[in-house]
Amino acid sequence: MKIAIPDSSKKILSIFFLRICGMIFGFLYIAQLTNTLGIEESGKYFFYVSIISIFLSISLFGLPTYFEQNLPKFIQLDNKSTLLNFLKSSLILSLGICFIVITVTIIFIQFKIINLEIIKSIIFYKFLIAIPIMTLVTMFSKIIQIHGKNIISVLISNFLFSFIFLISVFIFKPKEIDDFVNIFLGNYLFILMISIFFLPYKNFIKQNLKSDIYLIAKKSSNFFFIGIVYEYGMQLTTIFLGTAGNNSEISAYAICIKISSILSFALLAVHHFYISKFSASIDKFEKETMKNLIKKSLINLCLLALPIFFFILALRKNLLGFFGEEFIQFDHILIINLFAYFIYSIGGIAVMYLISARLEKKMLQNSLIIFLLASILNYLFIYKYGVVVGAIVFLFSNFFLTISNSFYVYKHYHLLKY
Repeated sequence: MKIAIPDSSKKILSIFFLRICGMIFGFLYIAQLTNTLGIEESGKYFFYVSIISIFLSISLFGLPTYFEQNLPKFIQLDNKSTLLNFLKSSLILSLGICFIVITVTIIFIQFKIINLEIIKSIIFYKFLIAIPIMTLVTMFSKIIQIHGKNIISVLISNFLFSFIFLISVFIFKPKEIDDFVNIFLGNYLFILMISIFFLPYKNFIKQNLKSDIYLIAKKSSNFFFIGIVYEYGMQLTTIFLGTAGNNSEISAYAICIKISSILSFALLAVHHFYISKFSASIDKFEKETMKNLIKKSLINLCLLALPIFFFILALRKNLLGFFGEEFIQFDHILIINLFAYFIYSIGGIAVMYLISARLEKKMLQNSLIIFLLASILNYLFIYKYGVVVGAIVFLFSNFFLTISNSFYVYKHYHLLKY
């Protein structure tokens, strides 16, 4: 007897499979990097990536999430002129902020307002060049996703970078950190060209600008602050360890995050499929439909996440050893991060609802309070006790953030009961 698999589950599994493949290729190129550079030098690379991740979040100004909330309505209205103006205004806003961030950073470095030796390197300036390219790739990928091309979106945003990076590493055989950074830049340029090829409405750049950029900035500002707080929270430990000059612990923490973040792919796969359905149901005030969507998304999430959780837990030392023998001693950090990411993934269902219901202000309040406390705790203890403090703070931050978001949804809408 054949078991019929629903189309929704097939699509989620396809997206999940592509992300898993991207993750495997990512593991392989990161392993090549750590084994080539060593734990100390690779820590510098991970520190640079953390810095530009925060800068990228600033440049995007919450627009990808704002797209998820509003682009489906523009598409349904079939008002092409309004849609094209909206896209062009958003692009101008994002790139404008991006160049301001780069300019201010360079000024701060040149006038020694920021006086860290690690960011005075030419390598850091190369990473700055990557920010506008990464901004465009992220924006275009999100537009492609919202137009229903989920598989192509995942290829652009996840799979291709890891795959091409790995191929480039085997072809060019990089030996120094500068070689890896050059590959990083080249890959993003190539992916940008691919994203432009698949981008719907390529002629929106030629559109006469009529949309109010200030209005778009105002409406996306809540998502901007949420994105900044979230990204800062994710990179918090790395930043503090970087200011302390502890490159080996930066590298160890980055690898533990890399391994445990496999769990987040389950959430991303579910998010890719359900976020538009969440928005549509809320707009129509379909409470029962929302309950069913939450239930189905949570079941799908657990079915994907739990096997991964136990697999990583059982093979944690083998996985760490793949990146170099120096990393095995940090298996306790991996365990802590693994629990943190599992909690984060479960809490993502509440986040999807809050975004769809335009309750981002509540999300911002919760995130801001929790990550402010996390910053204080890291500042007080990480310089003395090192990476273990950052991992524990990260765990409790995700726990309390999940509880606060889920409790708010249940209290006001009686939708979440876990």
